[in-house]
Amino acid sequence: MFSTNWIALFREKVKDVMFIFSKNKKIKLFVGLAFLLTTTGFAYAEHIDNSHIVTVYQLELNGKEIGVVSSPTVIQEWLDAKLNKDGKQSNAIRLKLTDRITFKEQKQLNGRYDNEAALAVLSKETELKVSAVKVEVGGNIVGYAANQQEIDKALSQLKQQYVGNSKSNVAAASLDEQIKVKQVKFKETVGTGQSSTPASEILSTDELIQVFSNGLMTPTIHTVNEGDCLGCIANKYGVKLSDILDSNPGLNENSLLQIGQQINVTVSKPLLTVEVTEEVVKSERIPFNLETRTTDKLPKGETRVIQPGTEGTKRVTYQIIKENGKTVERKVIQEETVTKPNAKIVERGTKVVSATGNMTWPANGVLTSRYGQRWGRLHKGLDIAGSGSIRATESGKVVLAGWYGDYGKAVIIDHGNGVQTLYGHMKSLRVSEGEQVSKGTSIGIMGSTGDSTGIHVHFEVRKGGQVQNPMNYLKR
Repeated sequence: MFSTNWIALFREKVKDVMFIFSKNKKIKLFVGLAFLLTTTGFAYAEHIDNSHIVTVYQLELNGKEIGVVSSPTVIQEWLDAKLNKDGKQSNAIRLKLTDRITFKEQKQLNGRYDNEAALAVLSKETELKVSAVKVEVGGNIVGYAANQQEIDKALSQLKQQYVGNSKSNVAAASLDEQIKVKQVKFKETVGTGQSSTPASEILSTDELIQVFSNGLMTPTIHTVNEGDCLGCIANKYGVKLSDILDSNPGLNENSLLQIGQQINVTVSKPLLTVEVTEEVVKSERIPFNLETRTTDKLPKGETRVIQPGTEGTKRVTYQIIKENGKTVERKVIQEETVTKPNAKIVERGTKVVSATGNMTWPANGVLTSRYGQRWGRLHKGLDIAGSGSIRATESGKVVLAGWYGDYGKAVIIDHGNGVQTLYGHMKSLRVSEGEQVSKGTSIGIMGSTGDSTGIHVHFEVRKGGQVQNPMNYLKR
């Protein structure tokens, strides 16, 4: 025989109960939990005192008995606490329990229950998931977001990292450069779809950006084997040597590896590539050409600038494609000349100056030694004693100006046709190597540098590398 009160309770129609938890008007957690109350025939003898009959609830998870509790309220309070804890990090996320929890009410003589034991099993074996939007890149799931708006926000901010404000771009460029962003897109396909996942796996906007930028890194460790080298390891894993060095403090290109040594070869690779197409218009210089003309009015080897060159300018339009901030393509799509360049015109002399019998004396003074045998050896030139200036005996190019062995400070002038003159033992020089000089130009001051017994100039004439008698070249 059954008690009328508890029979009526047992026969109540099964309902879906929606609990709504609201905090700070920002987080709304919804859970649909089906509390299925099933009636079970329970007989008892009329002679038993009702005061010894206790109502308990057999707790079942997905049809499996996991414990006995004093009331379904115990489970409801546990669920509310779990929703509150797991939902704090989410914003207006719909939560749902994927497992089926049911109760069987029982009237038992001195009925026993253990709420803590039942909740321990429930906490271990149930999983509370949230409604979410899965994010896919190239068909692979890379994360979950609370809603589509969070994904769109992350994608937009990721693009802005490589684009920025177009006005600031122009301001940052030089005054003669203009930058216009023509297109911003992702090279990879980003897909989304409704799903569910544990609340702890929901990614914020910043976390989504990190995943898109750095990928889902799985730590990879290489154990050094015999014959390994850093370059070999980099090639094996398809990474750069610089990336390995960055990930392993203390290593450098010359490090000696030990067998069994652990090398971190984990390298982040972006999941998304932001491709930015820019149109850049800038002013550039047009270099001038050099035109050389010959003239017989200048000695051979001498030059004279007739017209200085001036650069031109042009406006060039480039199309530049960048991937994650790095330029991968740059091409000219338009070019317009603003000002034309003017060529630099230089005259180069062709006049051959004959050195035979037409040279002037290199200095004023006393001729103390002539060309010929002296002290048992050849004296290769003339010695003129004095203290004044030394002059070029003929026009030509200075091919040496500096210390020259026993000659001390010396100058050698090339006059063309294989003829050179040498001036030695100078106190100081007034010309430099490569300089063009005219006949009569002061090239230095008499001195006594090098192997010398007094202040004078030692003068030589050479033709084809052989010393000549200077008297055959000097004006009488």
